[in-house]
Amino acid sequence: MHLPSKKHLAGGLILLLIAVIFVCFPHPASDLHLRITFEEFEGDGCSLYYTTDTDGNFSQEKCISSTFDPDTMQVSFLLDASLEGHLTGLRLDFPHSEQLIGIKTVTVSSAGMIQKEYNPCHFFAPESIALNHNADVTLVLPRNRVYVSTGADDPFLILSDALVAQINACYSHQVLSRLCVCLFAACCLFFARRKLSA
Repeated sequence: MHLPSKKHLAGGLILLLIAVIFVCFPHPASDLHLRITFEEFEGDGCSLYYTTDTDGNFSQEKCISSTFDPDTMQVSFLLDASLEGHLTGLRLDFPHSEQLIGIKTVTVSSAGMIQKEYNPCHFFAPESIALNHNADVTLVLPRNRVYVSTGADDPFLILSDALVAQINACYSHQVLSRLCVCLFAACCLFFARRKLSA
């Protein structure tokens, strides 16, 4: 049985150390995308207001607007990576019109991967809504659908602190991606060494 030499063991330990540092070293967070897919919707789009730990007021300066895409039936909000750990509140504003909005899914993604996909009946459950204004929510549990009846006077929903904390935790630091890179490199090295020793 051929045992690895001290030189090979030392080289392997160094590579392992480099891989651990590469995976575990703190990297900046990736941007967060909050997407809502509708079943029924009329209007140009929606707005998402946010508050932070340094400014607890909803204002136009902290507003993200999203144009409704009729092809995907979606609106998508980009929450900058700099907001990670600082988000304290989210307010979803609907078009200022009387209509019945049907919601199919809500997803939160970061670094190109879906971090969390919400059943809309959970996302818009009473315990997930801190305040609603001119936007009455109806949950259709058997179909996993939510319907929001909006009025023309500034309809919006303010999400609960617990839900905002869940969304805030979805920012990705690409740890899984970096781990996959290391595993791929290790497999390539392993098979290359086997081929050379064959």
